[in-house]
Amino acid sequence: MRKKLSMFIIVLALLLSAVTPISAQQLSTVDAYRTTGQFMVNKAPKPSFTNVL
Repeated sequence: MRKKLSMFIIVLALLLSAVTPISAQQLSTVDAYRTTGQFMVNKAPKPSFTNVL
């Protein structure tokens, strides 16, 4: 029973590691920074650092 469970976990891990989205593999670091920066600007176009307490 324990051997079957171990084998199942190993096979599952191998299958999940092979299912990496193609788009994530082709995304460059610069594109990732630009996308993240644009998201942040859209969420908080004029951020302020005030005491909220």
